[in-house]
Amino acid sequence: MKNCSLILFIIGLAAVFYLSLVPEPPQIPVKISGIDKLEHFVAYLVLSFLLMNYLNGTRMRRVVALAAGISALAVIGALIEVLQSYTGRTPEAADFLADLAGAACGSFLSLFLKR
Repeated sequence: MKNCSLILFIIGLAAVFYLSLVPEPPQIPVKISGIDKLEHFVAYLVLSFLLMNYLNGTRMRRVVALAAGISALAVIGALIEVLQSYTGRTPEAADFLADLAGAACGSFLSLFLKR
């Protein structure tokens, strides 16, 4: 299960990088205000859940895994927002906050379900 979580995390991370940096990403045909923030939240929730499942299978203490997982995804989210300015897209602090919220929720969900 540990290796499966890592492989799915890497695939998901590649998809997030691609969709976040491509100049014109595919759009959901539903026009709902703020839907892009929900997309960010869900993507990072799933990434965090997978990363925490992997980290919980290592010898790392839970609190260290939690801090490492959320921190790593926060850095990735911030990096993507900075890189977007080089691809013709507009970086938004609200996107980063949605990423961070999703990462935190996914991490805590993983720990809660692991009990």
